[in-house]
Amino acid sequence: MPGSFIFRASLSANSFRPGIMKNQRNAIAIAGIRGGSGKTLVSIGIIRALRLSGHVVAPFKKGPDYIDPAWLGLAAERQCFNLDTFLMTQNNLIETYLGRNSDANIAVIEGNRGIFDGFDAEGTHSFAELIKITGAAVVLVVDCTKCSRTTAALVRGCMDFDRDIAISGVILNQIAGERHRKIVAESIEKYCGIPVLGAVPRINTPSFTERHLGLVPVHEQKDPAIVVEEIAQTALENIDLLKLVEISQNGDPGMRTNGSTEPSIVSAKNIKLNVKKFQKQSGKNRREIDTGPVIGIFRDAAFNFYYPENLELLESNGARLVYINSMEDKLPEIDGLYIGGGFPETHAAKLSANTALRSRVKELSEAGGPVYAECGGLIYL
Repeated sequence: MPGSFIFRASLSANSFRPGIMKNQRNAIAIAGIRGGSGKTLVSIGIIRALRLSGHVVAPFKKGPDYIDPAWLGLAAERQCFNLDTFLMTQNNLIETYLGRNSDANIAVIEGNRGIFDGFDAEGTHSFAELIKITGAAVVLVVDCTKCSRTTAALVRGCMDFDRDIAISGVILNQIAGERHRKIVAESIEKYCGIPVLGAVPRINTPSFTERHLGLVPVHEQKDPAIVVEEIAQTALENIDLLKLVEISQNGDPGMRTNGSTEPSIVSAKNIKLNVKKFQKQSGKNRREIDTGPVIGIFRDAAFNFYYPENLELLESNGARLVYINSMEDKLPEIDGLYIGGGFPETHAAKLSANTALRSRVKELSEAGGPVYAECGGLIYL
C-alpha cells in the first residue's frame, strides 16, 4: 500500500538516539492482561516493521520460553534471548539485557501470561517485576473480543494495581471494525488518560496457530518468513510505530514511577555489570575448537528447544557443534550427543523410520559415549 511505504520511509533509524547509553537502552515491554491476548503477534509485527524501517532491534522474551523467542528472532534477524528472573540471577539478567545485541538502537521485550501473573499472590517472577528491573516503557496489548467500553476498566485496573508500573500506551487486538475501534479507543483515552497506539483487526493467519505449549514452532512452519512479513504489514498499517519509538526512550531502569528516587529493586543503574563479555569475539581471540570434542545436536522440526547460552558454553569450552536432522540424517562421527526438547510425538513416524540413526544412538550410549537429553529428547531415548 502506498501509505505504508510513506509511513515506513518516515521511520528512519537515524531519527533518534542510539539504544545503549550509560547502563540503559531504549526499550518497550509488550505486556498483556492474560495469555493468548496477542502479545506475540503484536511483538513480531512491531519488531519486523521496525527492522524493515532500518532499525536494529534487540528482541527479548520473558522466559523461560523456546517457541516465542524463535519467532521474535526471525523477525529481528538476530538471536532472541530469554530474561528469566527465576532461573537467572539479577546480575546475569541485567548483563544479558544490556550486553546481548548491544548494537541495537531499540529493544523489544515480550512478556508472558498477564503482566502481574507470577509465582505467588505477590507476583514474584512476574513480567511486572522484570519491567521494574529493565525500566522498559510498558505497552499493554488488550484482546477486545466481544468487549468495548469495559476495556477501559480493565486497563484502568492494571494502571492502579501497581503504581510502580507506568503503562505508557495500549494496543487493541481483535478489533471487529471502525465503530468498535472508536468506542474502545475513546473510552481508554477518556478514563485512563493514556494513548491508544494501534488497533489490530481480526486477521486470519492459519499458519500462525497455537498448539500444546503455545504457538506452532518456527521449525515446523513451511514458510515462517512469509508469515512474519504478513504480520509486519499488519503492524505497519495499524500501529503507530513512530509513537512507539518515542515511548521507548522514556524508560527509567529500576526507578519508581510514583516520584520516589529509591530504586524499587536491583536495577541497571545500581549494579556493577560486565556486558562486554557478550560482545562478538574475533576468530583469533576465540579458543581454537578444531581439535576439541565433536558434539552432535539434534536440531530440526522435532527437536529445537535449546537455550543459545548452553550452546555458546559448549563452544567456549572447545567443543565443535554438529547439527543433525533426526528424521533424515545418519549419525556422524561424534564424541557426544545432546538432544534437546521439542515435539517428537508429532513426528513419531519419521523418527521411527530413521532406524539407522536410532541404532547408532543406541550403540553410542551402550559403548559409554556421553548422551545428554532433556524434555522431548528423553522421550526419544
